[in-house]
Amino acid sequence: MSRIRTKSTKSIGIDIRSGCFEEECKAQNINFINANAEELPFKDSIFDVVVMSEVLEHIINPARAMKGVERVLKKGGVFLFTAPNKGALDFLDVLNLKHRFPKFYCYFNAIFKIESDIIRANIKENPFHRHYSVQGLKDILPGNFKIETIQYHGFLLCYIIDIISSLYRKTTERTLTFLYKIAKYDYGIHYGSISYGLVLKFRKL
Repeated sequence: MSRIRTKSTKSIGIDIRSGCFEEECKAQNINFINANAEELPFKDSIFDVVVMSEVLEHIINPARAMKGVERVLKKGGVFLFTAPNKGALDFLDVLNLKHRFPKFYCYFNAIFKIESDIIRANIKENPFHRHYSVQGLKDILPGNFKIETIQYHGFLLCYIIDIISSLYRKTTERTLTFLYKIAKYDYGIHYGSISYGLVLKFRKL
């Protein structure tokens, strides 16, 4: 976020909830608006750059959100997008275990109590934590966008750490800090289409 702020004269961050993201925006001198990504409260063709990072997988109507991005972005503007990649190990996503492996989830939750407030909130709002392929994004993105770059990041460690971090009640802060350092290293490695993370840069035509 700090890199974006230093390259812009004015930045606006939105989130459907107030909280950590709002505080981060304030720390970076970025204007914060409490808003829904499916109903962007901005005029048409107002932004040079739109960043949607780890958001679309949580949205009920992703196609509607993408139309909103197209509407508020200027012609020739840049759209930067990140989301979980639809790769070989996406079935390990802890937010999807309850629906894909219900018996295993019930057994695992009975032992480790993994259904934290965070997981319950995500499941209630959106039954599946979506993962996206490049083609899947093309299917919901308006046609007047061109892909300029595609990057993939991370692999198995990201899934493992997501599962462990969901057990935060039984995991020490020191352990989590160590695990996140490892994950950051892993996330910096490109594993191709089997990776955990998908990063794309679009240009509006």
